[in-house]
Amino acid sequence: MLIFNSIVFLFTISISALVLPSILPKVSLIGVLLLAFAIILNQSSGLGLSIKSNLGFVKKINYSNSLIPVMGIVLLCALLLSRYLSVTPNLISNATTLLLHLLFLAFIINTKDFLQTYLKAYVLFVFVMSACAIIALLIFSSGSCSDCGHVNISQMTNGSFNRDQYEINSYVFPYNLGFILTGSGKLNLLGVEFYRISGWAHEPTSATLFVVPAILLLIHSKVINNLFIRFFMLITVLLFWIAAMSVGSVLAMMILYSIYIVFNLYFKVFPLRLTLTVVLTVISTLLLIALYFEALQNSSVLTTKFNLEGHSMQTAISELLWFIPDDARYSLYHSDASFYIGQMAIWGIIFLFMWVVLYSLLFQKELNVYALILLYLIIHTMKGSQASVYTHIFAFFWFYMAFYSMLNTHKNSKSG
Repeated sequence: MLIFNSIVFLFTISISALVLPSILPKVSLIGVLLLAFAIILNQSSGLGLSIKSNLGFVKKINYSNSLIPVMGIVLLCALLLSRYLSVTPNLISNATTLLLHLLFLAFIINTKDFLQTYLKAYVLFVFVMSACAIIALLIFSSGSCSDCGHVNISQMTNGSFNRDQYEINSYVFPYNLGFILTGSGKLNLLGVEFYRISGWAHEPTSATLFVVPAILLLIHSKVINNLFIRFFMLITVLLFWIAAMSVGSVLAMMILYSIYIVFNLYFKVFPLRLTLTVVLTVISTLLLIALYFEALQNSSVLTTKFNLEGHSMQTAISELLWFIPDDARYSLYHSDASFYIGQMAIWGIIFLFMWVVLYSLLFQKELNVYALILLYLIIHTMKGSQASVYTHIFAFFWFYMAFYSMLNTHKNSKSG
């Protein structure tokens, strides 16, 4: 049961987040059937297994305290409704996505005793993906690969991912270990040319969005008890994160840790050692930026992302300024109302997620690892990927974890 539940969990959070599940036909329907079967199986067996867990909030998870998570699903329902009102509606797809979310929440509640195992399984999964991707890059870079033909992800997934729909030679997939982006050619950073990797995701942004929570768990928790193993896994995943070179993820991590550091400095009344370390780090970083400013300015990995006329910047600006009338955006919907319903639903989800983070930050005086992960997801999606990420099971899982851990801390403080 333990292994089966973990497989169902990993498969479900990977839907839409990674490419591999989408190679299967009707992947959302498969997810629905797996979740339904797992819930029935766990209910009939009564779990019957005692799992040692250091997650203090698992006993607090039940249907009676699921109002806020259900509110998130209601907002998701509004978002899916707006998509149904678009020019190209897909009722079955939207209904399956909603059912998938409802069953996943029920699955988490009914198998709460396995949450620690799910987290370990997720971290191990990310480690394996990272290691495979790094090996694939080394094989490809060495020029000794006999199985490095180009692949098209759009064709592999029957159009589920269409980033390379009209491209050729877009990816290589050495020995099925990990995707390497070749369609856009080599990028350069500080004069070093390289191909970016995306592991089992369709682009580096999605890949880093998927792996950064594992990095934060490895740094800020003891999800893996053995210190050496945890350190080795952290280094491997960090190497993958660097090789993916998602500018949006790098900026999100910089903003995240700036908030985290300021928060700790303020609530710990500026301890001398920590304050001095932060000041010296900031000064050193500024000196390095000044020293390599010209090289950074000429790095294509940055210039392509910070070009105001570029696609990435235009998408981010468009999503942030959604309330400004734009006929081009409305053309995808039957009416202005359906467009605004979708945008208000997205920002409703964002504000709901932020409420959990702010509660942890301002009232509990503790930005725990799950709130930290949720804040990272919010910051990262501001690059313009809100409409897709907030339909993912993966994003909602960290919302559930942050909410229930917050709920446990609140009950403990009241009882204390």
